[in-house]
Parts: sequence; structure tokens; C-alpha cells
Amino acid sequence: MARLHDVKVHQARLAMNNFFSDYREQSGINGASRTYLRSILEKALGGEIARSVINGIYGDEIRYRMARLQWVDIPQLAALIEQEHLQLQAVFLAFLPPDIAASVFKRSAARTAG
Repeated sequence: MARLHDVKVHQARLAMNNFFSDYREQSGINGASRTYLRSILEKALGGEIARSVINGIYGDEIRYRMARLQWVDIPQLAALIEQEHLQLQAVFLAFLPPDIAASVFKRSAARTAG
């Protein structure tokens, strides 16, 4: 866990916007469907390794685990996430449903600004 001092809200927003921009650019392999990738990787690497690589590309395992965060009380979730490094905060928010992520972000921003 990290504690950041002297980080302004606009700096945090900029970092998150940059993160999501980079994530959108790099989160998939352009021009190839997931089924096609899985098929090629299974032929080349075998089933178990292919599943591991596909999970690394698409984040299936982490997506399932992170989805459970949506059931945590928003003030408590915001307080927990605030203790993490800014980039990790962005990852947590990326895996939450948009409305919950927005509520957590708004609550964190309000506490940081205040």
C-alpha cells in the first residue's frame, strides 16, 4: 500500500485518464477474435498454457475476483482503495461497474480535495 502526499485531484484524474487510454489501446489484440486466438494458442502451446495466456490477455480470472468488490459498501471501498498506489486504484475502478466506480471515485476525490 502506498500513501501519496501532494497529489492534486486534477493530477489523479489525468493519471486515470491516461491509464484508461493506454488500457483501451493495449487491452486486446486488434483484428483477431478471442476464439481464433484461443484456437491458435491451443494448437501451438497446448490447452493449459493457452488458457493461461488467454487469461493474461483478457483478465478473466482477475475480472471474476474484482467483480466481488462491487458488493462492498462504497465509503468502505473508497477508503480501502485510497490506501493503494494510484495506478492500482485505476485498475480497481476499471473492473467495477461504471456507476459504482464513479461513486467510489467521487467519494475519493471529495476526501482528497477536502
